[in-house]
Amino acid sequence: MQKNVGALWVKTAKKTGLKYMSGYVEINGAKIDIIVFTNKQKKEEKHPDYRIFPKENREYKAQEPERNQEALNDDDMMNVPF
Repeated sequence: MQKNVGALWVKTAKKTGLKYMSGYVEINGAKIDIIVFTNKQKKEEKHPDYRIFPKENREYKAQEPERNQEALNDDDMMNVPF
């Protein structure tokens, strides 16, 4: 059995009710808290569907669902490929 390297939870933004994912990944024994949003700027198939930010990095604040990022909807949750 393969060891899992992290986990994600679906969260709901308090201000808007929009969904996003929050969790962690563990790399070489270091646990990194992350937050995941859909990629609002996706214009081509080669662009990523989701963007991942470390939680301690405040760059993601500009990407929060209650501001200017598309949050995840229920269909997104059913279509996450992992």
